[in-house]
Amino acid sequence: MALPNSPSELRFSQLESEFGRNGKRSLGDYRVSDDYANQRGGAAVAVGNLPLDDGIPQSGQIAFSDFHGKRLNMVVDYYSRSERTRVDGRRKYNNRPGDVRCVGGFRTRPANSSGTKVILHVNDVIKSEKDDNRRKVAFRTGSWNGGTDLRIDVGDAGKILGAGGDGGKGADNQNERGGNGKNGNSGLGLAYPATIRIFSGGVIAGGGGGGGGGGGAYDTDKWDDELASGGGGGGGAGRPPGEGGRKGDGWEADGEKGSNGSDYGGGSGGDGGDEEEAIGGRGGRGGNSGENGESGESGSGEKRSGGGSGGKHGYWLVTGGNSYNLALNQGTTAGGTNGGGYS
Repeated sequence: MALPNSPSELRFSQLESEFGRNGKRSLGDYRVSDDYANQRGGAAVAVGNLPLDDGIPQSGQIAFSDFHGKRLNMVVDYYSRSERTRVDGRRKYNNRPGDVRCVGGFRTRPANSSGTKVILHVNDVIKSEKDDNRRKVAFRTGSWNGGTDLRIDVGDAGKILGAGGDGGKGADNQNERGGNGKNGNSGLGLAYPATIRIFSGGVIAGGGGGGGGGGGAYDTDKWDDELASGGGGGGGAGRPPGEGGRKGDGWEADGEKGSNGSDYGGGSGGDGGDEEEAIGGRGGRGGNSGENGESGESGSGEKRSGGGSGGKHGYWLVTGGNSYNLALNQGTTAGGTNGGGYS
């Protein structure tokens, strides 16, 4: 529980109850500058220079008045590994107490988070899983006890990325349309109000939609029939990225497979087959981060079919109807927000 505000008189026992007992049981030992560092790939990944709480001095004079309204700060570790898949902040808080650091190191985390500040610090890549549901998210906050001050900090190496949608299949012939691209899904989902800070280099992005497959085509001349199939749509951006759509399988001129997406870029659509007068449609390009995929092109010939529709993008944030404060700090978001609940 947060300490009383001014003008209430504070006792040292209240400070110890909130922050834990320091070794010398002195006010001065609550002047901390905490760093939490882990080695990853030979380099230190750190959350650094944290005070006991905002406004409590880290050096120089310190007084009881500096503690009015202050609360226990805790950092949940999403910074010590290179990559994680579909995480839940509250579940980790409950089930992995060793990954929850109380600033100052004077106590262990309480089971009930009410009255504390919880910082979900991300400096890893958090990825999603393939799913056509646009509100499926890579990072779920989970629900917290009332009175928790929840923060999500995304550091300079932190990425929270929805999955990209797969590209649609190219049409086999003039009697079928190209396949539709799949939807991308989303980055961060809230189940509790939060403050979100994204620092320079940090990214929260929805996945790009997959490109639609190209249409097929048929033509005839005095010599023979001509048939061309469509190209596959490009995969949407994300982690994991969307796969390029399969080429259409005609019996004369096949289209080409679409290209896979990457973390932030959509893949190119495959060219349609070319049988002189009959030309299959090119597949649509997959969407970049937070962008829809393009529709596939129609075939060209005496008879032809249309291309498939591009998939929709995922969102950087699915709010679940919860309020949030955003401080970009030169960080990046892509994909807009959605007010529904996450899955």
